[in-house]
Amino acid sequence: MRKQTVFWAAALAAVIVFCMLFFVPAGVAQASEGTLTLYAWGKDDEGNVYAFFTAGGSENALASVPCTTASYIADEGEFFYASHYDVTFDARAAADAAAAAAPEGVTVTEDNLKIIFVYATMYESIVSNAEKSEQDGVWMHTLAVSPDDGTVTFAASSRGAKSENWYALLIGAAVLCIVAAAAGIAAARSLKCRKNRNRPTE
Repeated sequence: MRKQTVFWAAALAAVIVFCMLFFVPAGVAQASEGTLTLYAWGKDDEGNVYAFFTAGGSENALASVPCTTASYIADEGEFFYASHYDVTFDARAAADAAAAAAPEGVTVTEDNLKIIFVYATMYESIVSNAEKSEQDGVWMHTLAVSPDDGTVTFAASSRGAKSENWYALLIGAAVLCIVAAAAGIAAARSLKCRKNRNRPTE
């Protein structure tokens, strides 16, 4: 009986150690200053003019405006986390930069200008507060804003599993199963021994 108690205590201690090692909340990174780049223009049949900006690199930099980027991990319980990527910029500053860099033949006014923030990724699992579409295997997130929209934030995120926590859970479950099986075998042997001792001799 003493050996079984020690065995159970050791198994429980192992599970607690695994939990303490792996169930650790994720950290959060600080935001940093970046640059929003105007890389292309567009126009539709209704006379709307589109200035396409991105926070990523671009070979065709027509204008730029300051922005703030933030990449961070948010804890979503013991088994999942979310990776976040935010880009914050001033719509008025982007509109002014676009208007100053408007090409010849393109009339930019307060009413017809639309700022389009573009985020391109290979990962379909990423979600955002922008319109999502697929182009040749690339997922495009486009957020349209007007000059008077003030401070705008593009927010993208993807959900992932904390694989180490799942492994810890499986290992803990396996340990408990082994302990339960060992305890059952030990109990069966003990019962068999008692029956043999109580069996009348001829």
